[in-house]
Amino acid sequence: MRKAFFQIENDPVFKGYSDGSKWNGFANPYFDLQTAKMVLAYYQNQDCEESREQWANWDLTPSKTFEGIDLYYFGGGYIWFELEADDLLTNLLQDWCDIEGETLDCSADEMVYGIAEDDKYGKYKRKFLYRFIDLWDVAEDRGKN
Repeated sequence: MRKAFFQIENDPVFKGYSDGSKWNGFANPYFDLQTAKMVLAYYQNQDCEESREQWANWDLTPSKTFEGIDLYYFGGGYIWFELEADDLLTNLLQDWCDIEGETLDCSADEMVYGIAEDDKYGKYKRKFLYRFIDLWDVAEDRGKN
């Protein structure tokens, strides 16, 4: 078992565990009790009644124990994706752009140079983007090892 991040389509990202197994090519996540409750709270409160009903009577019985933590299986029938570092960073940059009212139509490197000199928050934006670029570089270096 190893720690990982999981997501269905563009839904929230949840921290969990992977044993490396797949169902029809999709990840089989395991979550601790607190995260399992968050997953259920999200999916049991969807607007789509049909989708909501799939999650309604979820059996919260531990499936495995890892390092003393009870884990709950959430795979086998759902289109979970195990996120890689670049997925997480791309999501982070998109969320930041949404909050700041920026458009994500180029790389962070290009965004830095596109910030207008008279932008009231230009210094803050550049600082964020430079740090983001550093994180991206670290993730790329880790992937090469």
